[in-house]
Amino acid sequence: LQKEYPKAEKAFKTAVFLNPDLWKSHNFLGIISDYSGRYDAAVTHYLAAVRLKPDEGMLYNNLGVAQTMTGQHDAAVQSFNKARAAGYTHPKLYNTLGMALANAGRYDEALQAFTQSGGAAQAYNNMGCVYLSRGRKGEAIQCFETAIRLNPDFYETAAENLRRAKSAQTAPSPATPALKSPPQTLLKPMEID
Repeated sequence: LQKEYPKAEKAFKTAVFLNPDLWKSHNFLGIISDYSGRYDAAVTHYLAAVRLKPDEGMLYNNLGVAQTMTGQHDAAVQSFNKARAAGYTHPKLYNTLGMALANAGRYDEALQAFTQSGGAAQAYNNMGCVYLSRGRKGEAIQCFETAIRLNPDFYETAAENLRRAKSAQTAPSPATPALKSPPQTLLKPMEID
């Protein structure tokens, strides 16, 4: 499929050259750029699509994903919030918003977003993963313990992460152990019919 990207990209570029008002073509150019790892170009294309179709929540989601990949975390949060305001309801949106908030250092808001994504126990597990990935082992341990306390059925995942966090806390190495069920970092750009 990736070998078809250059051909598709050329076709969509021709389309927007002939008619710059084709918001779907701008979106597809953004998706191709995203999947090709050219996130700055993706942001540019998604911004063009949003200007043309400002009521399409999916476009704001796609823009937020690309902004996250370029380190524009506060801008990504704004885009994800605009996606929600426009009625975009993808089930993983709150998880993606939570990651953008965490990346922006807004941990309390990230926890709230993660809670809307999958409930309190999952939210605390996700926050534990975030803290552990940032070397904040004590806070990670507290989050994993809270996840276990809130939902004993969630025990296996959170308990394994808690074990890893405690192991990392006593280990002299700065390496962070692999986590079980870490939060998804991004919701991939959405295509349209």
